[in-house]
Amino acid sequence: MGTIKKMFPDLTTSDYFEIGKMCMDDSMPRNSESQMLSQTVKWMRENTDVKYLYTWADGIVGKPGYVYQSANFLYGGFIWSDVYVSETGEKVHFRTIQRKMKKEMGRHDTKYGPRPNDAKMGDMGFSRVWGKQFRYIYPLTKTDRKYMNRHSTCCWTNRYPKDEDLQWKIKRPGETEYEWCDDMPFVHSNDIKHNKSNIARYKADITIDNFF
Repeated sequence: MGTIKKMFPDLTTSDYFEIGKMCMDDSMPRNSESQMLSQTVKWMRENTDVKYLYTWADGIVGKPGYVYQSANFLYGGFIWSDVYVSETGEKVHFRTIQRKMKKEMGRHDTKYGPRPNDAKMGDMGFSRVWGKQFRYIYPLTKTDRKYMNRHSTCCWTNRYPKDEDLQWKIKRPGETEYEWCDDMPFVHSNDIKHNKSNIARYKADITIDNFF
């Protein structure tokens, strides 16, 4: 509810669908992502009363959202989000870090532990990286598009971000200040240490039947 209310104060969760994660194997044919989005929009028009299809592009991992741009989504600005990065380049979600902190502190009075301070982050060997998340939306009808122009708190446009709009800031282990970067300050790592349980859980349920 918080997501839709920030963009459209008068709408509710019944008015939009959100693409939580979109990932397609590189072996798929060219334009498979665009075809999937097109079929999704077609299905929504035929089977729902939903007004908008909404998503984020992960600028923090170097993706401005070109697939959404080619599918004629509208761009609505960006927010900053963060991720922790190990010394080997493994990206670790802040919730995973908080669970580690909770276990280490023996806390049972809260769902998640606290974020590590600068000293603790250095002890754990993590850098903290902030990057942009780009907001995209697809109105299902012309009426829904007109509504956006009058009632949304965001400025929706087809002036899309590109690679040169990507930006990061990083605080390395033991440091107290962030350094601005124009290049992604980490690499995608196959050296998995902190995300083993998450990966094992998803691999165990990766059949189509379980997915649906």
